[in-house]
Amino acid sequence: MPGEERVGFFMTLLLDVSGALLGGCLATTFGMGDPIDEFFYLSTSAAAVAGSLVILFGWNAIRERT
Repeated sequence: MPGEERVGFFMTLLLDVSGALLGGCLATTFGMGDPIDEFFYLSTSAAAVAGSLVILFGWNAIRERT
């Protein structure tokens, strides 16, 4: 997501790791492969990035409400 995120290093790390885990779960659910066995394939990397974007979108939506 473009723009400045004022959350600090550890919160950014937590958001990105949780997004990657979400992407791995979604990849397994939709049959895109096993993230553990196929770690360096494009489909699992794309799923991790997509999961991170979903988490960041949700985080920004929550922060705008407060």
